[in-house]
Amino acid sequence: MNEDDIIGVVREYIEDKENSYALMLTGEWGCGKTYFVEHALTEKLEEDESRHPVVVASAYGAKDLAELCGAIESGFISKYAIGCAAGGERGRWDSLVGFAKDTGISFLGKKIRELEKKAGVDLKMAPLNAVNLIIGPETLLVIDDVERCDMGIRELLGAVDHLVVGCRKKVLLVCNEDEWRKGLGPKGEKGTTREYESLIEKTVWRKCRFRPSVGSVVERVLGGVLGGIYPGALEDAVSAIEGSESPNLRSLSKMRPVLVGMKESGFFAEPTDPESARAVFKEAFGFAAGAAKGMRIGPPSSREDSILRGGIFESRRLKYAALDFIPRFFERCEGVDSKHVRSCLEDYLATFHPDGPAARKAIECIEGIRHATFRDADVLGMVETLVAGIVPGDGSRGLSFDVYPDVLRAVKGIAGEFADAFPEGVAPLVKAMESSIGRDPESAVRSIGKNRVEWQEIPFDSS
Repeated sequence: MNEDDIIGVVREYIEDKENSYALMLTGEWGCGKTYFVEHALTEKLEEDESRHPVVVASAYGAKDLAELCGAIESGFISKYAIGCAAGGERGRWDSLVGFAKDTGISFLGKKIRELEKKAGVDLKMAPLNAVNLIIGPETLLVIDDVERCDMGIRELLGAVDHLVVGCRKKVLLVCNEDEWRKGLGPKGEKGTTREYESLIEKTVWRKCRFRPSVGSVVERVLGGVLGGIYPGALEDAVSAIEGSESPNLRSLSKMRPVLVGMKESGFFAEPTDPESARAVFKEAFGFAAGAAKGMRIGPPSSREDSILRGGIFESRRLKYAALDFIPRFFERCEGVDSKHVRSCLEDYLATFHPDGPAARKAIECIEGIRHATFRDADVLGMVETLVAGIVPGDGSRGLSFDVYPDVLRAVKGIAGEFADAFPEGVAPLVKAMESSIGRDPESAVRSIGKNRVEWQEIPFDSS
């Protein structure tokens, strides 16, 4: 279910005074359940006229009913104090004192002792009665981290049942139910699977599975810093991880220093080739997201994988190594230096995205010639496109020297049939290539060394 659907279910649950059951919100660890409850759900339930306060308590590590109820009481007191202090009217301590006076809790112990003395009896307020006292009829009590509670399921769900049936409270259990079930068994310490099924059927009527969209999670956690990198960075970040596993809110939070470093590097501020810069960002974000989840790029696990995926692994390994600021932060626990980030990004761009906008258009033109997917009317502009791809007028990176032989081969293949469009043959292309080589002779020599035979086909001026 998405967030709006869940909010609707919870609101309907609170406003239905006849029900006597609890709701469950379940989802994978790290998917943002707690964040959703403390922000989106709380804001929606507390914003309108039919205000429903939300009190959140964690059952993490609670060993018995007293500890669970103590967590609920602490959650309520903390919410009240923080809420008052946020208004800037008074400090946290004053807020707590005011809360105690408003509810009479500061005098509760004294009154009970007076009654005990007069009546000659021992009056003990049971933990659940204390919770019943402070949780109002319009309040939603959220018990988080249920699967991490150390209480037995019979005691835990029995307490919840008492709250919803005996006290008419509204309770939302937040957990990873799949992991909760794993902790049970035929002779589990906390209870058996059979007991769980029986008790949960009585106590919980509806289960809402939390499946947030990738976009909502990324925006919620990293939207602020992404918005400062470049317009569209949020959308590119989402597309970079959309096909992977469910986004983990906690791991995404760990990425913030890396993204701040990318922002402060200035690499994305005014790139000469925005399209290539965006491609670099998407790949870097994907690698950082994996590293934040503890994923490492290891070699193929079997001989078969080595044959099928060896090339992919090597390519990813080289790319990841080139973005050294990512393993430096996540694996070597070093800081993020914006100058180092910029250096890595510039090298990555030159190595893995060597073609600028004009070069990419030239490559599309070459592919069109190879597969005969061009129209006759397009031929006149092909030479101009190819020349512009070799020596771009905007100063961006031109075609790689490695593809020069392919360019000439493609043009020669159609020059005879479209002689009118190529009155000078391949001479304009060769002239552009000579100009480009003159700008970076060292790279040209390295390319020639890799493929001497094909380079011999280029009719350079012997002078």
